[in-house]
Amino acid sequence: MIFNISFIESLLKSPINISENGTIYHLIMPIFDKLGWELGMYNNIVFEESTQTNKRIDIIFKSENNSFLIEAKRIGVKLTDRDFEQLVNYLNSEGINIGILTNGIDYWIADNSKTGG
Repeated sequence: MIFNISFIESLLKSPINISENGTIYHLIMPIFDKLGWELGMYNNIVFEESTQTNKRIDIIFKSENNSFLIEAKRIGVKLTDRDFEQLVNYLNSEGINIGILTNGIDYWIADNSKTGG
């Protein structure tokens, strides 16, 4: 297990306003680090990538076989259909099939390679 529940609960109850970047650093990246995507892989992990429409994608993971992107929200923020639509728009503009919308706790996955997404 990567995190214990008390750590996540303490973040959710914290009087400190944890930013989107804090969520990425403390919750999201440790998961992908355990999956072999180390922060030092600067050619394979790109932060704040500009899209063709001048929007900013939070994280793009790139490899020879697969690429996917992450749209991150602050911890504790409820994910919405509008957020998911933003993710799908990024996928469409970048020609990437897999995207993850997350607040570090909840993870919504889009797969544009499948009919119906």
